[in-house]
Amino acid sequence: MLKEILKQQKDQIEPTIKALEGFKDAYYTLLLTWYSSDILNHTESLDKYPFAKSFDELEVIEWVEATIEEIRTALFQLQKNIWKTLEFTIKLDKRGGKVYRFEKLNARELTTILDSLFETEKV
Repeated sequence: MLKEILKQQKDQIEPTIKALEGFKDAYYTLLLTWYSSDILNHTESLDKYPFAKSFDELEVIEWVEATIEEIRTALFQLQKNIWKTLEFTIKLDKRGGKVYRFEKLNARELTTILDSLFETEKV
């Protein structure tokens, strides 16, 4: 399921990872602030604290890192499959008389080929 979502929303992969990393950084900063000051423990809004566990027991870091690793692993597997498909396509084209030479492809042509393979790749 994740691979299908990644294929459909490939322009959102890096922003998602950056958001998760930003969330982790913000969590660390708030956690350090909470430990170094009593201000947050003495606010009336503490009654509205939304979690059953204390802030340092939420395992946010573990969740963020596991999520990023899962996304990157799925993306790597997709890219690996795309390159295998591209290599297979090139081998077929060699038999038909066409040979793609990577050094002769400009970035736009290579991107077009990869995008078309990325969109049609079966997982």
